[in-house]
Amino acid sequence: DREQGQREFETTKNLTRLIKSIETLRIAFRQDHFDLEGKLSQVPDPRKVIEYLNEIKRWEDSCTHEIEKFGGDTVLINEERMKKADRQLKKWIDMTERLLSRHPSTNSGDNTEQQALRDLFENISILHSQYRIRMTGENGLAQTVIFFSNVLESWNSKFNTYAYTGGKISEGEWLAFYSQMDEWLEGINKAVAFVGKSTKDSSDELDEQKKGNAVKNV
Repeated sequence: DREQGQREFETTKNLTRLIKSIETLRIAFRQDHFDLEGKLSQVPDPRKVIEYLNEIKRWEDSCTHEIEKFGGDTVLINEERMKKADRQLKKWIDMTERLLSRHPSTNSGDNTEQQALRDLFENISILHSQYRIRMTGENGLAQTVIFFSNVLESWNSKFNTYAYTGGKISEGEWLAFYSQMDEWLEGINKAVAFVGKSTKDSSDELDEQKKGNAVKNV
């Protein structure tokens, strides 16, 4: 419906801004901390880390805004509306089957009308299911955004400790942060492709990405 379409339009716009922001930080990070041979030449100082931390917080806010769409009052209201429509659909099916059983087709017992109605109701049921998938983000969108938000939370904690309490971040971790930005861009671009998709998405690829990031964050 129009409301869902508007939410998806806003999601696409929000994720597109997020992609551009990650791309900008990735380019700046490379220019500031890598030499011409592509080797890490200078780790960020606390002042620079605070800049990165503030950027990550903005990304987290964007993710939170999107995640709320999958569990807020709007979803609950729409879900109740869908359940009501499903109950009404079942009543229609029962009513039409009783009606057709009382007035069978005169075409040699042919059940063409009944089959046509069953097909119609089945198609309506499929459309309801597809709408639910879009509404709840089960098309891969919700899982992708939540995963990205969790990764950002981990980096937020590391950067906050380093910038304000004298914690340490190794060169390996800085390299991991830089390399993960490529993966984040790939993931968010996929999330944009999921917007409006009405079928559930396989989580195999995302699970592999989770394992890779888990190793890097150890």
